[in-house]
Amino acid sequence: MTRRRVCGAIGTCAVIIAVVFGILAVNAHREPASPDAATAQAAASAVGKLMTFAPGDPPEGRAAVQASLTGALGADYALRGPDVVFPSAVASKVTMTVDVTDAATVDHSERSARVLVFAQQTVIVGDHTDSPAQVGVARWAWMTRVEGHWLLARLTPVSPQ
Repeated sequence: MTRRRVCGAIGTCAVIIAVVFGILAVNAHREPASPDAATAQAAASAVGKLMTFAPGDPPEGRAAVQASLTGALGADYALRGPDVVFPSAVASKVTMTVDVTDAATVDHSERSARVLVFAQQTVIVGDHTDSPAQVGVARWAWMTRVEGHWLLARLTPVSPQ
């Protein structure tokens, strides 16, 4: 009788181990959930619009930028325009263009997300078109979902910690 119980216990353990390893094998071959591409695309678009400006831009261009912003950033941009991105941009007649090279969602919830945005930035101050400054930049784009649309709520530099 004892031998039967030992064999039964060993058989039960073997079945449990087989089931556990089977579940692990299935999960190992499962593709990870893809990040929400819509959030990263919205962040890339908003950052590109916000950080691209020139003296004499038409009001329609500023309205398009404003439409992709929300919160304190949106209110600040409504008051100061490009000076939000580059202090004294308007007074210094700065022309800035940004080509977003990549964006990836890092944190995501139903109503907010944090996106890492990489871009190539070109800055020309005043009439100094012969010497544009070009630099790669990385920014944290804090996105908020408003009525089903992802809008840029905050933009901060990525800095070492």
